[in-house]
Amino acid sequence: IDPIAPIASCDNYTVPQYNDPMFTSSTPITKFYKNAGGIANNPLASDVYAPDDVITTSIPLVVTIYAYTQAGSVPCFTDEPLVVTINKSPVIVASEVVSVTSCDNYTLLPLTVGNYFSDALHTTQITNFTLTSTQPVYVYAETATNPNCTDSDSFVVTIVPTPTIDPIAPIASCDNYTVPQY
Repeated sequence: IDPIAPIASCDNYTVPQYNDPMFTSSTPITKFYKNAGGIANNPLASDVYAPDDVITTSIPLVVTIYAYTQAGSVPCFTDEPLVVTINKSPVIVASEVVSVTSCDNYTLLPLTVGNYFSDALHTTQITNFTLTSTQPVYVYAETATNPNCTDSDSFVVTIVPTPTIDPIAPIASCDNYTVPQY
């Protein structure tokens, strides 16, 4: 088996098929093991990865899968490590991306995860957190890994101007005064 390039993914990794083009070998891959050394070092059923097994994690994790091949009736074998880095995608806090209506202005609250953006492509970061007009607000978080694991969401801030009343001139009256209709 020729050396296998490391792989990275977000949140989980699906074990490839034995005939995946990433493997080059004079004999076909026949097993994926958790430990180097073939069956002698992987005696349990739980030591074997099957094609299409999904490896998941709640934290960033590096997993080594050993691609195994053998030739002949006497088990002459070789295995080659496939190093998989599983990055955990950020998760935006749902309670922080709720539409809001406010009078005159609204100050965006600090986020637990991610940053505020004024556009859906997340290219213009909001730096003035006091908004004075109605607008959509986009929240985007990333790991900055390869691949870049991301999460995004959006909400609308609606600004309602406080109504103004024109000043009323003082009124002088004897005995009584009838308030005019408005």
